[in-house]
Amino acid sequence: MRSPLFLLSIALFVGCLFLVPFQISPAKEPTTGLAYLLMGWLGPLAGIVAWYANPFLFLGWINFLRGRTVAARWQSVVSVALAGTFLMHESILIDEGGGTAKIISHDLGYWLWLASPVALFFVSRHFQSSSNSAIQGPPQNEDDAT
Repeated sequence: MRSPLFLLSIALFVGCLFLVPFQISPAKEPTTGLAYLLMGWLGPLAGIVAWYANPFLFLGWINFLRGRTVAARWQSVVSVALAGTFLMHESILIDEGGGTAKIISHDLGYWLWLASPVALFFVSRHFQSSSNSAIQGPPQNEDDAT
């Protein structure tokens, strides 16, 4: 199942890897989404579970490609919910010594990351409703039931 919206979901994710997802204070050298993807699994040590949106997004893509649109849709919902939890955090762990920095803004990289599972949700919803109508066939007229 290829769809421009499915490809958009992947493109949004790939794009976020090359952009800065947020700004911190005190300012440090900006870090791209790729670095956070590689190190973000450590987030729960600081109480941040947002990174775990990624495995759900990846599973959603796989399920969508396998035609499991309902599973893909629910995985995209979980992914959006987990990614959205990052908005609740005011600071983030910035070094191995436990140092933290205040999050002062969420930048384009974050919003592209969040938009990726949203796009997957809509494409899986569209394909699920399309496959349901194909299975059910055209609506039946009750007058024709003779």
